[in-house]
Amino acid sequence: MKKYYQLTLVLIFMSSIIFSQGLFESVQEETISNSTYEMNGYLRTNIFSDINYQEINQYYSELSLILKVDKNKFGQAYAELRIQNNENHFEYNLREAYIDYFNGPLDFRIGQQINVWGRADGYNPTDNLTPQNINIFSPDDDDRRMSNFMFKCTANYNKYQLTGILVPIYRSSEMPLTLIPDNIQFEYDLSNVNSSKALKLNYSGSNFGGSISYFTGYSINPGIKMVNMSENSYELNFIPFPINVIGGDFSSTLFNNIGIRGEIAYKQTQDYDEIFIPSPELEYVLGFDKEIFADINLILQYSGKKIFEYQPSDPSQPLLNQNNIMSLQTEEILHSILFQSGWNLFHSTLNLEFIGNYNFSTSESFYRLKADYNITDAYTFTGGINYYHGDEQTLFGILDDYLNTAYLEMKISF
Repeated sequence: MKKYYQLTLVLIFMSSIIFSQGLFESVQEETISNSTYEMNGYLRTNIFSDINYQEINQYYSELSLILKVDKNKFGQAYAELRIQNNENHFEYNLREAYIDYFNGPLDFRIGQQINVWGRADGYNPTDNLTPQNINIFSPDDDDRRMSNFMFKCTANYNKYQLTGILVPIYRSSEMPLTLIPDNIQFEYDLSNVNSSKALKLNYSGSNFGGSISYFTGYSINPGIKMVNMSENSYELNFIPFPINVIGGDFSSTLFNNIGIRGEIAYKQTQDYDEIFIPSPELEYVLGFDKEIFADINLILQYSGKKIFEYQPSDPSQPLLNQNNIMSLQTEEILHSILFQSGWNLFHSTLNLEFIGNYNFSTSESFYRLKADYNITDAYTFTGGINYYHGDEQTLFGILDDYLNTAYLEMKISF
């Protein structure tokens, strides 16, 4: 039912933009006639197998339709509808659909949108607004980001931007429930969930950018609580818990055009004696990037985490252990390193990428090899391998058989 609602919503949205004046009804007729419309998107086909090429994990074809409407200086609108045929089952996803209104130094946005905070690469401690769907198989990690209905207002003054966001409807990240045994049933308990709010002050300079931010609301990664247990089955609930997060980030350029960026966030939780609520934590990221010969880009990044009031895993409390794994609190202090390299060849028609990530505290690791070949400006062929590794009491160890994949994609953009 939800997919038909989303399809109807985007069709109504597009029709109202094209055939009516909508929000801009009061604008003079000659101004409306200067509106610009742009329709684009892509069609792609993907196939994912295990890394031994013996079993197909997933295959699908996907059509993306993107509509952009520019109402001169008064505002704009944006919508993206994705239609996917996944193993002969059609799914409709209204990825984003929002309207912008500009009034002097104030920018307003309302609708289904994705807002990613943070300047670090790959992992952003200050990003508490955007849930992710781990069930998504795609060569592009951004496809795992999920939108939510939000009200956003930004006040602009010179090089400063003050942004406030209200999230009236909670949306959780999604984990691969197919890995859960049949005798365990999960449900989401949203009975005590209210709205979330965020505020950010950002500075954008020529050689330095930075921000400080505050979030108060509910974690996009809920905890797990036992609600019922019988001899042969268990009933568990995903329960969102309140958090307060204060953080900051920066980016700049050092000598020899070496880029530097960092991010830090302190996450405060309450009632963390409850088994499904993680302890307070401090996360920090520091990375460097360098472009060599205009064709090779290198990134080296350190990530760390300090757990306060740490609750160590206990063999007699498997649910505590599971929550520690899900909240990445299996150790009191965690250290990891990420290395990423990109190489553009043949006038940027062939792009090679390698990512390696190793956690020194848990011995988890992740590696990716990826190649993009642009046959023409609109036709792209992509292939790669994702490899996760970890022991059974780590997140990568639980997900490795599910996420370890080799993949091919053919994509036409228009």
